[in-house]
Amino acid sequence: MFKKLHFKLTIYNTVILIVFMLIFSIIVYLFMSKIIFLRADRGLRNAAYRVDDLYQIPSKHFIRKDIKIDKDGSFEENVFEKFFMRINKKERYPFETNYILRDQNLNVTASTVGDNSIFSTSLKYAKKVNENNLSHFVNLETSEGKIRLLTVPMEKNGQKGIVQVYTNINRETAFMSSLMTTLISLGLFSIIILATIGWLLAGKSLVPVQKSWQQQKDFVADASHELRTPLTVMQTNLEILLSNQEEKISDNIKWLNNIQAETKMMSKLVNELLLLAKIDANQIDLQKKIFDLSKTVYVTIKEMETIFASKKIKLEKKVQENIKFLGDELRIKQLLHILLDNAFKYTPPGGNISFQLHAEHENIYIRVTDTGIGISDEDKERIFDRFYRVDKSRSRAQGETGLGLNIASWIVKEHNGKIEVQSKLGEGSSFIVVFPLAPLERE
Repeated sequence: MFKKLHFKLTIYNTVILIVFMLIFSIIVYLFMSKIIFLRADRGLRNAAYRVDDLYQIPSKHFIRKDIKIDKDGSFEENVFEKFFMRINKKERYPFETNYILRDQNLNVTASTVGDNSIFSTSLKYAKKVNENNLSHFVNLETSEGKIRLLTVPMEKNGQKGIVQVYTNINRETAFMSSLMTTLISLGLFSIIILATIGWLLAGKSLVPVQKSWQQQKDFVADASHELRTPLTVMQTNLEILLSNQEEKISDNIKWLNNIQAETKMMSKLVNELLLLAKIDANQIDLQKKIFDLSKTVYVTIKEMETIFASKKIKLEKKVQENIKFLGDELRIKQLLHILLDNAFKYTPPGGNISFQLHAEHENIYIRVTDTGIGISDEDKERIFDRFYRVDKSRSRAQGETGLGLNIASWIVKEHNGKIEVQSKLGEGSSFIVVFPLAPLERE
């Protein structure tokens, strides 16, 4: 699935990059075309301006940089003219032109043209300018090669007519053709480079998607496995009960207790899975408010005293009074339950559990320490992963789903806090949670 997606993203990225490359090439080509033909246009405008008599061809001339004829016949500078003046340091340079001078009836009055076909070709442009009274540029293919023809209306010294001047632009055309070939070659070469870049960009953008997809697959697989185990145990015990239909209920209490225990565990697992599904879908809105965290800690510990007493575990508590905290009280209570329950399950009978709560340097510190089996350095790196358990067989027997610490980590992060574990094998573990103080407590 990801290979096809990778390929599609590569195509999309490559197409986008090619479009940008194409736009850039077109801009370069048009800009260079404007610059390249600027000299010819300046020369033609100056040559047309030098005509004072429709019956006399002007002598060989030089381009003057301060003169320009606009489309409407007026003279002014433009941005390209100024740019060309900066890149060409010479004040004057020779420019070869040919003339066709026509009276107001468009009859040729003087000419330097040797190719008669140019007369007929240029006539239609003379008619067009004569009608709209606007100057006009055009590139033409003739026996002399490529030429650029300027046609302008003229009204001087009591004479009215049309002035047509042209110059050979074979060199300019050859340069533009060479530029076009270069841009196309670079474009084709760039497609390979851009396709490679597109492939790399697509692969990089898919990394978080693949990671999320793999996490989802692992989650479904683990959830299926965890649900299958209690169902198998329940089915086995039910089959035993069905095979002993003549016996009394009291004779099968063992099997019924097994079913009840597995039902409770499956119910807990389903509730935690639903919670994680909502977490992943961002469907949980925390009801944050300022409450007395110290009081919540006392209530939570009191609720678990009976459980600790069942294993004769000594609970030592050191709780600072009147610590105010901004957060969701129910989720914080759930966090405390998870930490204390985790310490209880991994602490042997007769062991000790220590709970500390205090505020210091604009932070709230919660520390739960046990004298249990401890956690190895390798396990500490994954202790907050979903379904991860240090001792799977022991956790299973104690009704541990492997989701509690993952949920605890989410609760801490949602309250802008941090959680970490300190532990040594055979010596016990300490879970440390750090929260920022409520705004009122900082004042």
